[in-house]
Amino acid sequence: MIRINLFRPEKKDILITPPLEAPGREPALETPRKSSTPSLVLLLAVVALAAAALTQQQSTAREKRLLRLAEDDKRKLTNVLVKLEQLEFRKATVEKKIGLINQLKSQREIAVRIMDNLSANLPDWVWLTEVSYENQLLRMKGRAVSNTTIADYIAKLEKSGLFSSVNLVEITQRTQRNEPFLEFSLNAVYGLPAPPEEASKTPKRASPARKRST
Repeated sequence: MIRINLFRPEKKDILITPPLEAPGREPALETPRKSSTPSLVLLLAVVALAAAALTQQQSTAREKRLLRLAEDDKRKLTNVLVKLEQLEFRKATVEKKIGLINQLKSQREIAVRIMDNLSANLPDWVWLTEVSYENQLLRMKGRAVSNTTIADYIAKLEKSGLFSSVNLVEITQRTQRNEPFLEFSLNAVYGLPAPPEEASKTPKRASPARKRST
């Protein structure tokens, strides 16, 4: 016959006695725990260096961006300066053209006044063959039948109020088809006589006329 014990077996207290230390042997020392402070300091140093490197990188990138913007502004400003110089050159060219046109226009008006006055005071039997004008100096060449008509023409030009210092430069006796005539040259200054301080700037008076015969 088999018996089965259905009751929980009782626990038996087992007394564990510490091992006896051998005589003359010192007790084992407890190993001290390692401190985590150096690792923390090293980690903080690495983080600080990384933050400094990131800040320096950001600062460098910002400086490069500002430098690119400054270079772009410089290029734009250079283009603007070039365009301004071109505009100034065109403006100066246009102003010169306008001045030249006005000068030519004034000279044309002067030429018309001169020719009108020369023709209005021309005596009978006196003809002009050439007239030139430069720097207020008027040079005339013509033909006449006598000295009297030439002298009359000079007097009329001086009385016109448009010319001064009318001088006879040269008279030449010529003959054409058995008809004698005089070929003469006159100089005159267009406008009123120059003031005393500007007298040195006026054209010199021509030497007395030399009469020649051919």
